[in-house]
Amino acid sequence: MIESLQIERFRCFERMRLESLARVNVIVGDSGSGKTALLEAIYLAASANPQVLFSLRRWRGAGAQTGLSQNREAFEGLWADLFYNFDSDKPVSITLRGSPDNTRSVRVFYKDEEVVSLPLGGEEPTTSVRPLVLEWTDEKGEVAIGEIGFGERPVLMRRMSKPVLAAYYNSFSILDEPGEPAELFSNLSRRERAQPVVDAIREIYPQVNSVSVEIFGGKPALAVSVKGLPGKLPLALVSSGATKLTNVLLTMANLRGGVILLDEIENGFYYKTLPQVWQLMHTFASRFSIQIFASTHSMECLSAATATVEHAPKDFGLLRISKNGGVEIERFPGEKLGSALESGFEIR
Repeated sequence: MIESLQIERFRCFERMRLESLARVNVIVGDSGSGKTALLEAIYLAASANPQVLFSLRRWRGAGAQTGLSQNREAFEGLWADLFYNFDSDKPVSITLRGSPDNTRSVRVFYKDEEVVSLPLGGEEPTTSVRPLVLEWTDEKGEVAIGEIGFGERPVLMRRMSKPVLAAYYNSFSILDEPGEPAELFSNLSRRERAQPVVDAIREIYPQVNSVSVEIFGGKPALAVSVKGLPGKLPLALVSSGATKLTNVLLTMANLRGGVILLDEIENGFYYKTLPQVWQLMHTFASRFSIQIFASTHSMECLSAATATVEHAPKDFGLLRISKNGGVEIERFPGEKLGSALESGFEIR
């Protein structure tokens, strides 16, 4: 697990350090306080490929930027929000510490030298940019360097480092690739290990009889048989909550010892199912040695976790983000979280 996290000059965080992180870390705070940025910081450090920045842009709703501009001002404008106060002269630094597989750091900065575009026909150079560099260092001190620039290969990885096993889910990414959960299910099914996931889905959605991988429109996707229907249909057509829960539980079962990042965990779930969702998330996290970081805006969602937190308080922690001149994060252990939830105390 990740036991501590340090962030310097990333998005809204000038300098922040968290210690004694739990198996399930619940993140609360006002809109725009930095909940998503905290999850992104962990995912960025856990990754090992500069493509992660394009994914973060897409999940933020900024679009999948594939054709990078050959103009320094426009190019650096794409990444300005990564740096605290848009000050790109000071590098981003994020450090994860914990078990050997979950200990690593990343620095993000601009390369000192510029890459110049040389047009054909003897014309004067028209554009130049400083490549954006991502430098990962693992627990053994081995370094992997990636660059984002422009040209035929705008994303360059000089040396691949082993990433932390991590998955990021939000309202954009949860339905990104229907083929991915189908592959995860198939991985488990081939080894006769898919039944716990099927049982979990049927616990919350009893109308589901079975889960399988089928071909729809020439592409594999998870399918379910539903009581009262003569044939199977894609899981995504049952409900967004069923799709979200299945994807997350499948990832947990495949990602033993990894980290799950959930932005706005309550989205897609009917309020009456939330206590079961929390219980299943904790059960799978314990069973497969998964660490969870989950943000929420909803007091109803937090209250739904009361029974699960009281059952295993040492497995939980609350991270409350606030803005008091700068961004601050308070950590509350599971015992205090459970007491607060039981008493109905406002903790968001």
